[in-house]
Amino acid sequence: MIFSWFRNRRRQKFLKIPMPETWLPVFQELNFFNSLNAADQADLIDITRILIEEKNWFPCLDLDLTDKIKIIIAAQAALLILRLDHDYYHRTSSIYVYPTDFYTPHPEDSEKQLHTLGLATSDGSVILSYTASHAGADNDRDGHNVVFHEFAHRLDMADNWVDGTPLLPDKETFNTWVRVMTEHYDQLKADFQSRRRTVLDPYGTQDPGEFFAVATEAFFEKPKQLHKKHTSLYRILQDFYRQDPANWHRPKNPTPPTR
Repeated sequence: MIFSWFRNRRRQKFLKIPMPETWLPVFQELNFFNSLNAADQADLIDITRILIEEKNWFPCLDLDLTDKIKIIIAAQAALLILRLDHDYYHRTSSIYVYPTDFYTPHPEDSEKQLHTLGLATSDGSVILSYTASHAGADNDRDGHNVVFHEFAHRLDMADNWVDGTPLLPDKETFNTWVRVMTEHYDQLKADFQSRRRTVLDPYGTQDPGEFFAVATEAFFEKPKQLHKKHTSLYRILQDFYRQDPANWHRPKNPTPPTR
């Protein structure tokens, strides 16, 4: 408890320091930021600043890891925990950023590698392609967002399991979560096998953990479609994230963030 008290006091002192004047225009280029009310915008800025300040940020290859890159990534991660009782992804220690896609070992064949956009690891790291992270901020309506996806995994890992179930407040909520998630997970697999078009990315058929990450992407990027096609799924995500993006007032002509 004493460490938590000191940590929170240090954060409060840090947030009293004005952020650089060049930062606000970067936030204002983010489409989802402009969909939030003023209070949420202020909270999201504070969360973003803490994530940038407290996490270990590592550039990979020849990336010039600027403040702008950190803001674009951290602000997207901040959106997921905007209304949650959180400790700034306290079990996520490091964020590695590649200029573009990168390769990771194939889990079943050591001689092969996988072309990867993002990865959340059990040791507390998140690894991201900046090209993909920027694209997620650029187009916030296509249902694909690597930052949302990987940080949803980090929320899922809060109990040391990647099972599509983050920490929930009570047994009743847990039972409802498992029932609804299983129903829509099975539906997605059936739709994929029947080659039916879906709101949810078919990548979510991999396992329950990937389904939760994919559902999170759709919740924030295709909320109206998700609410219409998967109402009960939308509602439990709404209860969990304490947000209702289907009723955000999104800019009609979103301006993509500059590189």
